[in-house]
Amino acid sequence: ACHQYNYIERYDMLKKVRKGGTFLLNSPFSKDEIWEKLPKKAQEQIIEKEVNFYVIDATKVAQDAKLGRRTNTILQTCFFAISGILPKDDAIKRIKDAIVKSYSHKGDTVIQMNFNGVDKAIENLFKVDYPKKLQVL
Repeated sequence: ACHQYNYIERYDMLKKVRKGGTFLLNSPFSKDEIWEKLPKKAQEQIIEKEVNFYVIDATKVAQDAKLGRRTNTILQTCFFAISGILPKDDAIKRIKDAIVKSYSHKGDTVIQMNFNGVDKAIENLFKVDYPKKLQVL
């Protein structure tokens, strides 16, 4: 995963992704825009490794859920939803249980805002369809 979009431009975020692996990118660009915005090297690696590539604008989701710039819960939800470590519904239940445990002292409003963030994360997580080979111009 890459939680800060500008890291994809500065670092080799896909270096250790295995063939057929999964990569999650927090991006201000939609699933339809992202491919053209990626560095060529990242595009090459995604194609070569046949990566399951997902994108979310976690910053926007967090702001819409009234969580400010706190994207941790959003991105954690996405990770568990696409990783296959746990069944998606079980993972979401566990995340919500952890939210109650962590934030119950802050009140129901904070808990509900975080629950909303979890639900909105799933709604705004998109798999990116990309070309099977780079377009040569």
